Amino acid sequence: PAGGWEPVAVLSEAVFAHMLRLPRQIFAPVFYSGVISDLCLKIPTFPKYMSACVRYAVEKIDSMDLECSSRLSQWNAYHLSAFQFQWPFERWGWTNFPGLPPHDRRRVYAEDCFASLQRLAYHEHITKKVPEALHPLVVASQPSPDKSFDGEEAEKKVDMMAQLIYKKRSADDFVVHLEGAQEMPKYVVVAIFSIGGKSFTHMRTLLGRYRKVIDLFAQDRPHDVLDVLLGVWGAHLDKFMMAFACVLEAGIVTDADALRWCARPEGTRALCRSRAAVLWAVAESSMAACCGVAAGDGGISDGAKREHEAAAAEFWGGLCEELGRAAGGEWTAHCLQKCQGLARSHSVVLAPLILEVVGGCADETAKAAITTALQCHERCA
Repeated sequence: PAGGWEPVAVLSEAVFAHMLRLPRQIFAPVFYSGVISDLCLKIPTFPKYMSACVRYAVEKIDSMDLECSSRLSQWNAYHLSAFQFQWPFERWGWTNFPGLPPHDRRRVYAEDCFASLQRLAYHEHITKKVPEALHPLVVASQPSPDKSFDGEEAEKKVDMMAQLIYKKRSADDFVVHLEGAQEMPKYVVVAIFSIGGKSFTHMRTLLGRYRKVIDLFAQDRPHDVLDVLLGVWGAHLDKFMMAFACVLEAGIVTDADALRWCARPEGTRALCRSRAAVLWAVAESSMAACCGVAAGDGGISDGAKREHEAAAAEFWGGLCEELGRAAGGEWTAHCLQKCQGLARSHSVVLAPLILEVVGGCADETAKAAITTALQCHERCA
């Protein structure tokens, strides 16, 4: 080519640069997936340069922003589904990823890719198409609830409550039956979440039908509801988030409650010392909602704004405190990148709220990274 450069290579790099743009993409993710698919079909040499970009990105993923690698993994899943799983898994070393430590960015990337892929293709089809060595990174085809997280005896009681739910016993019958039984309302709630996991419709119906029993269990303790939900569906992110959306919709918990739940010592420890995919999903969802309320104009009371601002500040305070203690841990870099992405996404609202909180962080690296992310709106203005 004239000048020693290849236009299709530049085009490929430009598309990926656009897709991975920070702080946010200009178009919806599906736009980039569609554009790249069309280019692969219409320009014979494009797949070669596209694959070079992806291979280089995965090889250097330790230096890539976590939000960018998450976007790339979602695109990668779409591309695998659209092109019959044609991918050089062995040649690019993907088959070695399951043997890497859980916190290794390459393994995390592959796990995210397969998690996204399972929303686009059947589990059996995926396991048939990808090398057997990668099967450990593909989650179970039919996720099942964990009813035994409180022990075998508790599981038997949950099954008893489930039978009564299947017989459509009324909420009033349950309330009368459970009066004075301290632990029994909890088993009913476990049964509700377990059965409701089949679909949004099942979950909404059961939450509405047995709201009195849930209120009897929660008694103004929304964290208890989230603890039970985590116990039942904590191993299956999509199921948990489906149920979480339903309990928010029903008003059983609020986004401010959810942020404070994440901000508890056990929550911040998990966020800083493990992958904690469920807790991060809750934090990201509820932080967006709280910042939306805090930034809202007409129709939102000052009291509601203060409540949601306080929940956001409490979350960041707890997280910064734990980051100071967890510095140098295996998952600290992952947590810090998550923090940066969260702060960057809502910097306009969060900067005046939490700059002082972040300034008190004992870990200088964390303090500098989050402070820089909070100033993103000034640099991008």
